[in-house]
Amino acid sequence: MMTLLDVVGSIRTKMFSVLTLFTVILLGMSVPAVVRAQTAPEYGKHARVAEVENIMVKDATTFLKSRFPNLPFLVSVSVDPLRRVETAPKSSADRLPYFEEGDEEIQDEWDNPNVSTYALMPRIKRAVVTVSVPSNITDDEIAEVRNSMLQVLNLTAARDEIVIQKRAWTQMTDNKADSQTVILFSAIGFAAVLLALAGLFLITRTSIKTIGSAIGTQAAKAAGGGGGGAAASIQPMAADTTDSRRGGGAPSGDLKFSDPIRMREVLLQSIRVLCESDMFPTLQDLMVLDRAGKKNPGALGALLSEFSGDLQKRLFSYSFQNHWLEALVDPGEVNSEVLETLSRLMRVSRGSEDVALQKLLIYVWRLDGQMAEYLRAIDHDESLAILAHLPKTVSVGAARAAFPGNWGAVLDTQFKPKPLSRERIEKLALKAMQMKALRDFSILEQYRQERDLLEYLSYAEPTEEKEIYLASPPQSVIHSMRPPFYRVFELTSDELDRVVSRISLDDWALALLNTGRNDRREIEKKFSEKQRFLLVDKLKKLDQTAPDRAKVGQARERIARVVKTEVTDSQRQATREAPQDDSNETQAA
Repeated sequence: MMTLLDVVGSIRTKMFSVLTLFTVILLGMSVPAVVRAQTAPEYGKHARVAEVENIMVKDATTFLKSRFPNLPFLVSVSVDPLRRVETAPKSSADRLPYFEEGDEEIQDEWDNPNVSTYALMPRIKRAVVTVSVPSNITDDEIAEVRNSMLQVLNLTAARDEIVIQKRAWTQMTDNKADSQTVILFSAIGFAAVLLALAGLFLITRTSIKTIGSAIGTQAAKAAGGGGGGAAASIQPMAADTTDSRRGGGAPSGDLKFSDPIRMREVLLQSIRVLCESDMFPTLQDLMVLDRAGKKNPGALGALLSEFSGDLQKRLFSYSFQNHWLEALVDPGEVNSEVLETLSRLMRVSRGSEDVALQKLLIYVWRLDGQMAEYLRAIDHDESLAILAHLPKTVSVGAARAAFPGNWGAVLDTQFKPKPLSRERIEKLALKAMQMKALRDFSILEQYRQERDLLEYLSYAEPTEEKEIYLASPPQSVIHSMRPPFYRVFELTSDELDRVVSRISLDDWALALLNTGRNDRREIEKKFSEKQRFLLVDKLKKLDQTAPDRAKVGQARERIARVVKTEVTDSQRQATREAPQDDSNETQAA
């Protein structure tokens, strides 16, 4: 006598057979289409080259479909890769015993599987794109397509070639053939579905009769206990199916940054929106870019490289720190960090703010250490109005330095500053530009030439550093970009009093490492006995561990900037005020 488990097993076997038959039918239907879609492999072509060609074909096809949705076309791409010099394999007679060369060492970007396809685009010697279009397309449309595809495929007009051929195609015939093909395969597929449904119906009908008889037999023996067992055995199967479906759909949503094509589209679309806005850049935009550059200059450079040349120059002119130079000289690759910065820019509010006022705020922000001097030189109400529009991260420190004991209005949320007229905004902006001129884009070339010298000065001996500064011409970028460290040993006792307390003991230990005792004697006098003991102990530990040169250079640069702010700039300010004081004394006499 058949049990309930035997019945269920029989049903499973029959359903599996039907599904197998249905799968075979569908595969047989799809074989012709697959065969047509396949292309003959081109032997001798590098796999990564073929991959790049396929991506360019997809991009070109997407563009042509959007431009000519109802017209047929063909696209083919041929890429000549720019390979590095390949060394010929050595013969077996030249190999030493028990010596295996590093076969896994990658000498060419095209042989590196970790390099993305978009990183291989700059490694193209020449690319030829051949497009076949119907003969009814005009010459103006062909010229438009050629220019647009240069931008879509990121090609170079002087290097690459786009060949557009007109073909006398009969669109009506092709459409009819395609329609007939679609109808044929649709009919075959519909027939296969009907056949599968008929088979399932027959199996279900037979299975129901078998299950009914089996349940009746077991009910007579066990007083109806089998129904609950059947339900209990089938229900977990349904639950497993549901869980598998849920699990299968979960990973499909994690495609935000893994798709390079989508990443590129989002990048270009966002940059296009920013470039079309009259309110870009605002002060908040520049602060976002500046923070990104401090964290990773390469990421900032990758983002700036996507902007137009004019916009790059304008953004660079508003900068005042060296990481902007590093970003444009050595940009990185577009990654999730770049998209994150771009996302912050897209969230910046661009309402009905005055463009002239935004420029004034940018000019004041880039004054940096000279901001307090600028605020004291203008009217007090105007200073408070400017501070009220600046972010608190900037305005609080500037107000404390400019107006000691009289800067509480900056923290007052109910404070309403005096409105500034358009004429007054322009005069205040001009005054800020006179104090610190906008950066010229030509400084990048000077930075490229003297980049190595700046790195060497960061860890050179103070005597050697002084000789280099004195021998360099006044127009050299080292004078404007890096204040000299050796001047700390030439400060007077009063000047050292203002400098020493502003610098941490760790920075002093790094900066004074490998300097003479006579050179640092005057500096050590400004420390307490406990501080001198800690300084000597730190110097001993650093001498044993040999710290990184970059850390030593950063500590010396921080000290040099404090010396410039506290001593050099103060002397400069005193020199500016000296004639006014002398005239006042003369009048008083």
